[in-house]
Amino acid sequence: MNSHAQLATPDLPAAVAGLAAGYTFRRYLTNPTPERAALAGLVLGAAQLCKFTLLVLYPAFVAVAVVYAVGGCGAGRFAALPVRRWMSHGAAIVGTSVAVINLGYLADGTLTPLGEYSFRSRALTLHVADDLPREDNRFRGTPLGWVPVPLPYDYVSGIDIQRIDFENRFRSYVEGQWANRGWWWFYLHALALKTPLGVLGLVAVGLTLTLRRPGGEDAALWIPAAAVLAFVSSQTNFTVHSRYVLPALPFVLVATARAGCLLRRETWPAGLLVLGLLAVGAASVGRVYPHTLSYFNEAAGGPDNGWRRLADSNVDWGQDLILLRDWVEAHPEARPLSVAYANVIDYRHVGYEWPAAPVDPPAGFTPGADVEPSGYEGYGPRPGYFAVDVFFLVEGDRRFFQRFTPIDRVGYSIFIYRFSDAEAAAARQEMGLPPLRPPDPVP
Repeated sequence: MNSHAQLATPDLPAAVAGLAAGYTFRRYLTNPTPERAALAGLVLGAAQLCKFTLLVLYPAFVAVAVVYAVGGCGAGRFAALPVRRWMSHGAAIVGTSVAVINLGYLADGTLTPLGEYSFRSRALTLHVADDLPREDNRFRGTPLGWVPVPLPYDYVSGIDIQRIDFENRFRSYVEGQWANRGWWWFYLHALALKTPLGVLGLVAVGLTLTLRRPGGEDAALWIPAAAVLAFVSSQTNFTVHSRYVLPALPFVLVATARAGCLLRRETWPAGLLVLGLLAVGAASVGRVYPHTLSYFNEAAGGPDNGWRRLADSNVDWGQDLILLRDWVEAHPEARPLSVAYANVIDYRHVGYEWPAAPVDPPAGFTPGADVEPSGYEGYGPRPGYFAVDVFFLVEGDRRFFQRFTPIDRVGYSIFIYRFSDAEAAAARQEMGLPPLRPPDPVP
């Protein structure tokens, strides 16, 4: 999780706020007073301002409350409350959270009737017929269309826009496979690859202890974690960023702390196992630090091979660009240098601008028949140094670099290649490309 602290994304703030909301709600359940209900609503509302994923906490907290209410979970005071008190406290929690959301948006557009919104997602629009345009609001002209929405206009519109992302099909990658869809198991798979094996072992120990003696404390942790994971996994039109499931992890890690009860003299063999798993996990991460965003555990082949299994923000989100600048300045002999970099960050922010690395020959390329404006030099290997983002090794138009062994690596996301004149000529011959033309004479 700490690797995401360096990124300007809402995932880590959502993870922290979600756990805080879970903590304050659990405190309310153990001592259900109006003041604690208000505090739980306050923090829950703050969590909603971080990321729409945390909307799933509303039904998750209802499920947790039901577990407490049925008794047997050490929550006698909550279970003893009359139903009307449950309802009033629940209304206070929801009402306070809605007030906080409005405060975050300065209540702009609050109480706009539902029928006056202009929606774009398929979930909120109405497809009448193939030969007619889609209506931009399925509630317009219905009784629900007159209902004022107690949320800011942009907040509701933001949910609609986020919904479009999950409805559209984007290219997704896992284990060497690209598809115009996602996979429901992607996030479980990504967690299995990117979580230290020692930590996975500790989670297994904590879950085993929970199943042997479940309680309300466990419900307040495992239910929200499962709800976030289930919700994110249900959005299968694209599955790219494992960080989407990050808000579930704090709940799991706190629940795993139950393994600490084994650190006692009476259970010293199990305690040694817990300490061993903790040491193994710490050593695994420490070996990769500070390149923790590209971390993959040993079962996944480590960070050296992580790019073969997952892509995009699971490996590279621009964190190695400054290291590339430092590498270039430390290796003045690496000239000429060309770069192939694909990311949300423009590499020129580091103060350099390099020519683009050569690309793969197009499909069906025939030497002598297909000529590009600059001759054949833009295709395949040529003499020089090349810095290639691992994205291009699995997707894009520079996959021919996979044929060769890099001479160095910047972090775990940028590989450095070098071709001498003889190596470039031999590689081009092997790929069926014509020899490079001699440089034009200088007039």
